[in-house]
Amino acid sequence: MERLNNLDTIKALKLLKNNSLNVKKIVSKLNLSDYRNINKNFSKLVKSKRITRVIDVNGNYVYSLSKNSPFNIP
Repeated sequence: MERLNNLDTIKALKLLKNNSLNVKKIVSKLNLSDYRNINKNFSKLVKSKRITRVIDVNGNYVYSLSKNSPFNIP
């Protein structure tokens, strides 16, 4: 089950390649039924500085790949 959750996280990271998105948009683009796994895994990635999180004007967290992220492959 953990591997399947990570697969969803990898798909979500691919969406962040050229975009900055919030979890709600990511979940809708991936047609997932629940946002909790993405949210939990993204929190871990923010703590390890793989992705960045900022608050937009609506008060939502918006995620993007950090410049030194190993996921930021050309």
